[in-house]
Amino acid sequence: MGLSLLVGTGVFCVSLIFFAMTTTVIVNLALRLIHRTVGFWHSVIVMMLVSLITAAAHLIQIALWALVYLNCGEAANFQRAFYFSAQSYTSLGYGDIQLSERWQLLGPLEAVRSEEHTSEL
Repeated sequence: MGLSLLVGTGVFCVSLIFFAMTTTVIVNLALRLIHRTVGFWHSVIVMMLVSLITAAAHLIQIALWALVYLNCGEAANFQRAFYFSAQSYTSLGYGDIQLSERWQLLGPLEAVRSEEHTSEL
């Protein structure tokens, strides 16, 4: 349990830093684009860019956790690790893949971090 908690906390912190950086990029980009001109379609484009950056950030976070699952030997390949990570990240949790007892805390830690992402936006 100790190693799982240590690894999970490390990835949690990396994820937090990455999300803070992404949020900073989004805010700076939105402020620059909004100050140029104000108009309905311009605002739509700005919001589309914000949504695309946010979606990309979430996919990168899922991939980060997937790499951890892969390196811990909890998945046979990246596709399977990404699939499990996406389930944990979205709190969907079909239950068709389960982590070994040694690493079982990683899934809930990923879910907690992803819930914070949602509440921060």
